[in-house]
Amino acid sequence: MALMASPPRVLAVRWQPDFGRIPHSPGCYIYKDSDHPDATILYIGKAKDLRKRVSQYFQRAIGQKTLAMLSRARHVDWIATANEVEALLLEARLIRQHKPPFNIELKENTRYAYLQLTSDAYPRILTVRTVGARVKDRKDLYGPFRDGTARVQLQQQARKLFGLRACVKMPRQVCLYYHLGQCSGPCEGKISKEEYLANVERARKLLRGESSALVAELRTGMVAASAQRRFEEARRLRDAIRAVDASAARPIVAGIRGFDEHVIVSRSLADGTMVLVLRVERGLVTGTEEYRLERGTAPELLDDFLKAYYLERPIPDELILEHALEDEALGEFLARSHDGKAISISVPKSGQRHALLEMALRNIAARIDEREHTLVALQEALRLPSLPRRIDAFDNSHLQGKDLVSACVRFTDGKPEKSKYRRFIIRTVEGNDDFAAMREAVTRRYAQHKDDVPDLILIDGGKGQLSAAYEALRAIGVSVPIIGLAKREEEVFVPGLSVPLVIDRKSAPALLLQRIRDEIHRFVIAFHRLRRSKRQIAKAST
Repeated sequence: MALMASPPRVLAVRWQPDFGRIPHSPGCYIYKDSDHPDATILYIGKAKDLRKRVSQYFQRAIGQKTLAMLSRARHVDWIATANEVEALLLEARLIRQHKPPFNIELKENTRYAYLQLTSDAYPRILTVRTVGARVKDRKDLYGPFRDGTARVQLQQQARKLFGLRACVKMPRQVCLYYHLGQCSGPCEGKISKEEYLANVERARKLLRGESSALVAELRTGMVAASAQRRFEEARRLRDAIRAVDASAARPIVAGIRGFDEHVIVSRSLADGTMVLVLRVERGLVTGTEEYRLERGTAPELLDDFLKAYYLERPIPDELILEHALEDEALGEFLARSHDGKAISISVPKSGQRHALLEMALRNIAARIDEREHTLVALQEALRLPSLPRRIDAFDNSHLQGKDLVSACVRFTDGKPEKSKYRRFIIRTVEGNDDFAAMREAVTRRYAQHKDDVPDLILIDGGKGQLSAAYEALRAIGVSVPIIGLAKREEEVFVPGLSVPLVIDRKSAPALLLQRIRDEIHRFVIAFHRLRRSKRQIAKAST
């Protein structure tokens, strides 16, 4: 009788992951035999959509090997990335790091290659296929690159843009590359060593993915060359800027380094604070850890968390944080705990460290409801007694005192709730009296609907409009926190304070208030135009 392969089976096991906590984003998923920190990693995979891919294991027919893996699995972890290519490279590094028993395709990853800037007096760019002891200057390794074509194109682009030599041994006279404009000719002194090394540093920025800083530097040089009528050099720099801008974005995964890093970010939630630690070992992203703290806010708790976290754990050579430490002495404490060795604590704004910080932020954002974090931050900034889940906003509109109208919009959990939008034709006010119009609108909105008051009221205007709305609330016996948002400087006013509250205009809470203000402004202007149009049509028909 002929042997037949066993048919695929649909998984029927007791354990299933909580699919709701897995994001719809690219990344790597990691199956483990328990949720313990020292659990055995069974399988590592990458996905374009993490939740969809993980759920497929429990919905589709699967083979014997996958069934065996899932029968042992009791936990699934994940790391979100910016794109699928980055997920693929991260998958390869994690497999190489952990060697899971159920991974076979990428475990012996010999097809990946790196680019390296040599340590010669006049460095050049090489392709390196091993990162063993024979490779010097590991800090100048970039990659790995799964796509050989992309690697070659990047290598050629960096060499041609900045005139780096291609020869193994420098000749005594320039070669064909110089005459083709692809080498700066250091062998004959066509370029000074200082200028050549400056070009090497530019190539290093290109390989690191620091395109913004590189373009800014090139643009400054182009403007200077043009001002000095060195038009050929200005043209070359212009072409370099275009080439850098047009180059495809490469995945953000740390390069080979000789030290360890931890990236730590936190977010305030309604029921506490979440802290996420992204571990980077010798340049390899190895995983994440998440913690929920019950009390306090994110900035205040981070210092205490660091002390507790590293009390019984080895401290890495570098900590990458989103914000500076509140306690300046904490750095000294961590250094002493690190056997007196100097550790670096950075808050990067650009470069490779910032790329790692953004990876950590993507991962913590995928684990929480970002809108909830914004509302918690708004509650903290305004010192509100409760979470402002429901926010009403008011504004007036008229044209030289005619067709005076008001409107109210409501945002619930950071999103418009259009069934609660209201429009008011102002009837008790003559002429251009914004304050009286605001009093009427607020009174009419809540006088007969005291069971439908929000957690916060936003007035589009300064102190005058805010005072009018506050008086209206007091007159009808409604007690709700109320603020005013002035248009020009985006200043936030509260009753009883002569100066505005200090809130970063680019912070998430400020942007939420501005978005609500812009929506009420749009809504009330549309209503005013409708009223004016109707009046003009009626006038024309008589």
